[in-house]
Amino acid sequence: MKKLLSACLLLCVFTLTRAQIIKGNKLIGGSLASGNVLINEGVGLSIQVNPTAGIMLTNQWMGGTGITLGAVVSDGFLGIAGINPFVRYYMHNKNKADSLYRGFFLQGTVGVVTVFGDELETSVQPGIGVGYSRFITPDIGLELATTASFIKVLSDYDGTINIGFSFGLQIVLGKNVHLFRKK
Repeated sequence: MKKLLSACLLLCVFTLTRAQIIKGNKLIGGSLASGNVLINEGVGLSIQVNPTAGIMLTNQWMGGTGITLGAVVSDGFLGIAGINPFVRYYMHNKNKADSLYRGFFLQGTVGVVTVFGDELETSVQPGIGVGYSRFITPDIGLELATTASFIKVLSDYDGTINIGFSFGLQIVLGKNVHLFRKK
């Protein structure tokens, strides 16, 4: 019985100590909500759900895309919908004794967002951000991030800078998971 228990414990330890941020792993997740400050136009509140999917291109670089769905309350109510391809660079933690990843990341995005209210307005939204990721299990990570993006409405000459704050979640699916596989 002791040998069986020891073998199970050893198997659990090897299973729980696998790396999350490694080349080929696929991740899904996104931010659950964010609040925004528009530099040129004052403070506004934006509540968004931003699901994301990505793949680790190397042990530090991830590429992926996100979808923005939400609402803005600033001089009225506006809806938001868009797509945001991104690249992310993970700065690996130096503590090799800790098997769960934790550390900072940098992210760049180039999105196209449509704001709808009285009129439809489409904007190009390139941005950069910095965040902190902490894996609480081998497959689930929590994130805090702040982003700065330039919002340029295509029908308007002027643009504005948006500062956003978000709390998110990442789930590691592993290398052998196929998200869009024909059966």
